[in-house]
Amino acid sequence: MVIPFTTWDGKRVDVKAQLGQNLMEVAKATGLPSIEGVCDGKLECATCHVYLPIRKDGIAPPVKEISEAEEDMLEYAIGLEEESRLGCQIPVTTELADWLQGGGQIKLPRF
Repeated sequence: MVIPFTTWDGKRVDVKAQLGQNLMEVAKATGLPSIEGVCDGKLECATCHVYLPIRKDGIAPPVKEISEAEEDMLEYAIGLEEESRLGCQIPVTTELADWLQGGGQIKLPRF
């Protein structure tokens, strides 16, 4: 399946993803900017920080609630916003792909 990311400067980048991968793995495999994943998805850093804003039609991204551990790690993210999440905690699902196809976005921070 194809997952679109939007870079900090508004460029859309479509990347191939497999069900079960997480957004950090997908972004790193394709060399997207600003996604480092230093801890390799072990929830020990914030270098896979992404934004998952609510769609313009008001539909929230179909992802699990943020955990306390993820929330704690996000405190280290540069540019923290209400829609901030760690890419390593967001699995690629058909529901996420459908949400993105309906106008949802995965936005990448500048840093």
